Amino acid sequence: MFKRAKPVDILKVLRSNTFKISTGLNAKRRQEMLDKQAR
Repeated sequence: MFKRAKPVDILKVLRSNTFKISTGLNAKRRQEMLDKQAR
């Protein structure tokens, strides 16, 4: 199923995944801050 993945491809995938996760966490944190200010 998998072609032999190059190390560079694996790094790219990992980097994009960690980037998505970190931006998601930041967005959640920002939303919580806004909720606190709104109250």
